[in-house]
Amino acid sequence: MRRGVDSEGEREKGRLIQEGLQGSRLKGRPQEIHRAPFSFSVEEAVKGAVQGPPRYIRPLKQIEDLTDQALERLRLRWRQLAQELKERPEAFAEAWLAAARRERFSRINRLIDQHNRYYPIEADLPMDPRTGGYRLRCGGTWKKELLGAAWVLRELPADLGKAPKDWYP
Repeated sequence: MRRGVDSEGEREKGRLIQEGLQGSRLKGRPQEIHRAPFSFSVEEAVKGAVQGPPRYIRPLKQIEDLTDQALERLRLRWRQLAQELKERPEAFAEAWLAAARRERFSRINRLIDQHNRYYPIEADLPMDPRTGGYRLRCGGTWKKELLGAAWVLRELPADLGKAPKDWYP
């Protein structure tokens, strides 16, 4: 038995790794192991198990759920309108544009605004010395876009020709 291999499962993993390395230019070379961009202490893991997700995560889940619900409602309305006006694409575009402009997302946008104000502080995001702004540890953006007509039209175009054919009969 090789050193460090304790169980049948570990031996099988080792065998599969060795098979995968056959013919590889990496075989026999030491490999650098990278740490994950985040880690949890034992204290944080226990705290998470007992208290649930951190406070700054809860509004994100609400935003995601409310956005999904709004999008589903809009998809249904889009399909109904597309069905009614499928022979008149210009009329559909005009009607959908008007519908998009009428949509109000005040509850979601209030949550997004609060998220954009407080998330970097609550999540203890590091500052970017070049810009003076906050940044995620793993890159990307933490800011959420407020929902409005532009978002609706990006998600559900006013042009029937740009929509996937399975969206309407």
